[in-house]
Amino acid sequence: MKKTAAFILVSLLFASCSSITLKTEESRDLFYKDGKLIASYIYNAGGEVLKDGVLIEGLVSEYYPDNKIKSRHVYRKGIKNGESQEFFENGVVKASVFYEDGLLSGAAKYYYETGEIKEEGFYAKGKKDGEWKDYYLSGIVEKKTTYKLGEKEGFWLCTYETGEVKEEGIYLKGKEEGSWKCRYKTGELKERGMYKNGLKEGLWEEYDKDGNVTGKKIYRRGEVVK
Repeated sequence: MKKTAAFILVSLLFASCSSITLKTEESRDLFYKDGKLIASYIYNAGGEVLKDGVLIEGLVSEYYPDNKIKSRHVYRKGIKNGESQEFFENGVVKASVFYEDGLLSGAAKYYYETGEIKEEGFYAKGKKDGEWKDYYLSGIVEKKTTYKLGEKEGFWLCTYETGEVKEEGIYLKGKEEGSWKCRYKTGELKERGMYKNGLKEGLWEEYDKDGNVTGKKIYRRGEVVK
């Protein structure tokens, strides 16, 4: 877990007059109190934390070099637990998520630098789970994706910037499967065919806006055979 050098001010929830400064380096977090090192969290290759010293408890606030807020996290027994927020340099919220025992869990929202919602959904055990939505800057949904513990699973939809359906299909274990359709912005069918295990399979047809077939291709394991 590589980290760039930064200084983080930590206000302990359980000691109202105490504060901790955290200096982050490439693979470790160094916590200081009154200039004295009290804990060192070192990250191994697998991202696990090897702790030396006290287990940090409380609210962790990170700042940009100009002292504007960059992030806030809540620690319990040395790991993130509870709500976390990240901010752009202009002060606008960049992300609002929750952690449970160090893993992302529950509702999550991500924003554009101008404040509009960019992406939202849910996490389970640190992975995307359930329906996620991506948005255009205008607020119109760009994509709807269903996940099962980090893998795309189920219905998928993509739209034009004006909201009309552009493409739709099904994912199974992270790969396209079954019938998929593409449409013109005006709603007419543009292309359709089948996927098998993430690859085009069988007959694929292309259409003009009047519904006439303009092209046909036969696929086997993603390769055109006819």
